[in-house]
Amino acid sequence: MPLSSGLSQNTVRSYKHSFRLLFQYVYQTKKKEAGEIRFRDLDFETVDGFLKWIETERGCSVSTRNLRLSALSSFCRLCTEQKF
Repeated sequence: MPLSSGLSQNTVRSYKHSFRLLFQYVYQTKKKEAGEIRFRDLDFETVDGFLKWIETERGCSVSTRNLRLSALSSFCRLCTEQKF
């Protein structure tokens, strides 16, 4: 996988899990399936709600929440740098 070169398998798994959780959250709050989610759906309120949900509903630590945020940030950075 050229886009994941240099990343450990644990990092790839963690990022993948982060997006599964995000999709679950968006489905619960907006009733949108993963394939229906667009960039405009990932506004501040949605991402902030997701991070709060990670901590409160799922009982994750601040460091886990920050790891999920890091995955989203990396993805957004990749998308802004790529020419699709």
